[in-house]
Amino acid sequence: MDTTRILVVGDNPELLSTVRKVLQTGGDFTVFTANDNRTALCLLQEITPDLVILDIRMIETEGIRLPLGIRQVFPVPILILNP
Repeated sequence: MDTTRILVVGDNPELLSTVRKVLQTGGDFTVFTANDNRTALCLLQEITPDLVILDIRMIETEGIRLPLGIRQVFPVPILILNP
């Protein structure tokens, strides 16, 4: 059985690390992280995640382009994280 692939996107390394640890401790997840739009979109195409967790601050700094770009590439659920 394949593990659930989760892509976590944010520009705060501590937040990315914490979310990764929580997800890996709490379940059978493979967690990938990206700290910018370009990396996120590349990983999205490369790994085809089952879920994207997006730091709301990325939307505030990068605009709505990231979630819209994700939706254009792959219809994956997006969870907006507000730390």
